Amino acid sequence: MAGRGPAPKPNAVRRNKDPWSHQASAEPLPQRPYPPCHSIYENEWHPMARRFWDVYSTCRQARLFIETDWFELEQCMNLVHEMYVTGKSKVMLAAEIRQRVAKWGSTVDDRARLRMTFDDLNSSAQGEATDSKVLRMERFKRLGGV
Repeated sequence: MAGRGPAPKPNAVRRNKDPWSHQASAEPLPQRPYPPCHSIYENEWHPMARRFWDVYSTCRQARLFIETDWFELEQCMNLVHEMYVTGKSKVMLAAEIRQRVAKWGSTVDDRARLRMTFDDLNSSAQGEATDSKVLRMERFKRLGGV
């Protein structure tokens, strides 16, 4: 299976700055109510579909959502519901769900590809990376390095 290639370089290194790079704030979103369940299979949402909605409706990326994104999230919730309720073609439904949530920056790789950053996470991660480099250099010197 082919991948999507290496993660993009930070914009400071690139010549062509990305005008579509996203930066979401860390402020919590108000809880959005569950959309009405229109499934032909059951009248109530499956617990995993509810969990899916709870996670994606309150994630930091949701700060960037506009109405069409919320509609897409509702459509994806229907797919999750169908996957768990019917048990039919789970592989195809799971693949479709995975492709849809990748567009929202669901995983670390997805966020890197979308150049999505979070201010509060970047500052702490950068501090940890610097500390890590200092510790590696001290260890290198103790082992006889220059």
